[in-house]
Amino acid sequence: MVNAWNNPVGYKWAWLMAAPTYRMLEEIIERPMVSKFIEMGLMVEHNSNSWEDGHNRTAKRSILKNGNIIYYRSMDDPDLALSGLDIAGIHADEGCLISEYGWDMLKGRLLLSNGPLTVGLTPKGMGNHVYRNYFGPDRKDHPHLEVFRYKQLDNPEITADAVARARADYDPLLAAQELDGEWVNLTQNAVYYSFTEANNVLPVDAKINPALPVYVLIDYNIGINAYLVVQRNPRTREIIVIDEGYGARTTRDLGNRIKQLYGTRVFIIDDATGKNRQQSDGQTNRQTLQQCGLWNITSNESNPHRLDRYANVNAHCENGIGDHHLKISPRCKKLIEEMKALAFKPGTDRVETHDGTAGHITDALGYGTYYLSGGLAAWSRKPTVKVA
Repeated sequence: MVNAWNNPVGYKWAWLMAAPTYRMLEEIIERPMVSKFIEMGLMVEHNSNSWEDGHNRTAKRSILKNGNIIYYRSMDDPDLALSGLDIAGIHADEGCLISEYGWDMLKGRLLLSNGPLTVGLTPKGMGNHVYRNYFGPDRKDHPHLEVFRYKQLDNPEITADAVARARADYDPLLAAQELDGEWVNLTQNAVYYSFTEANNVLPVDAKINPALPVYVLIDYNIGINAYLVVQRNPRTREIIVIDEGYGARTTRDLGNRIKQLYGTRVFIIDDATGKNRQQSDGQTNRQTLQQCGLWNITSNESNPHRLDRYANVNAHCENGIGDHHLKISPRCKKLIEEMKALAFKPGTDRVETHDGTAGHITDALGYGTYYLSGGLAAWSRKPTVKVA
């Protein structure tokens, strides 16, 4: 805000505020800035209409009382967003979520003015182009680069209790990234890096507690349908994996097996593809399960993002304060094997599934833990902010 108001070039060269997406632009930049300028009596006019509608250059624009102009642009389509703008300086938020091409386009708008580019960001793993270009061992030489690092507790509006609660929801690596502002390796090695047999595998097989609901977690795959049987202690938030099943060839075989072993009063938490129709008979997987007598099925329309699921499971294995909220019966050999073995492909956030033969039973675990915990420890979760 200060730079936009103090822009010495004035009306001809505007200040640009950028964010990775249109929604983020409105929520974290445009609305709070416009509200503050109005509150301070510095605003002449503001046009909040979408600039995409006819690419109207006057849209998403503020005019201040000293004649300075501020443009607001999302970086979904950098070429379209930045075309023809004369820019004196730029501030971009959530820089790690802006593509490398988007960064280049932002810098390109400053060639004539030689103005500053300031970027606010949260580290997003060592595979990110921002880490590679500006912080990693192979970084380029940037003689004019200045870096300021802050932790969540450096924000006076965020309490120590809020940070502590968030740390309890995150796994240790994610806590270091999101709360302490550190660059950590989230996508180079083991997917479930918080899992250890000592902390997460029970010494003896667990039995179903008749006082608690029984959940069956399902990942649909032709010929290798996978499921887990779990219960959750509502007081401790601990999830206990009691049994596993793998290899049912059809959804009907899967449903009949679950019915035979666990009855029909179980609750199904399934892969969201359960709503899709199968090519063989035109029925959905969920309809097939209902024909087997399994009526208590979640109606999730989409699966949580993969990285959100991985982070959620890791936080259940061990959170940032050393608690372990996932326990697995030793009879679940397939699940334990995958928890130990699954790894990311080098330099990516994609899992090596060995031509689709691995990852199914851990996917079932991910759907279930995310649903049962309400998505705690997801990558997008932010600490609670104190309201004055």
